[in-house]
Amino acid sequence: MNHLKQFVEEWLSLRGYSSSSSSQEAEILQAAVAGIPRVAQAIAAIPAEHRASAFDAAEHSYLQTAKDLGGADEFAENWAAVIMRHLRAEVEQREAANRKLVNALHDALPPADTADVPEIRE
Repeated sequence: MNHLKQFVEEWLSLRGYSSSSSSQEAEILQAAVAGIPRVAQAIAAIPAEHRASAFDAAEHSYLQTAKDLGGADEFAENWAAVIMRHLRAEVEQREAANRKLVNALHDALPPADTADVPEIRE
């Protein structure tokens, strides 16, 4: 996240703002960075087969935000790419943590005793 904060500070500096500025641009960019964990949590909760469209929607939103703040196309694309790299990494970390938890729970459960389970016939 430090790279993102540095990216925000550099962009604000080019626009004549400081990172401690209360400008609308600063607040919006800082909110985008701060919101990555929440967006990642939402995307990680989506079934894998639908995540691509969720990532596309998030990228479009970040791209549009940068353009709305007056960023040139090149800046907007770079901004969205940086944010998306961090978002994808956060989703991957959450997936790995979930897999680890599921595996630990599976290992902690006793083996199923199927001897007393009646057979189901159609």
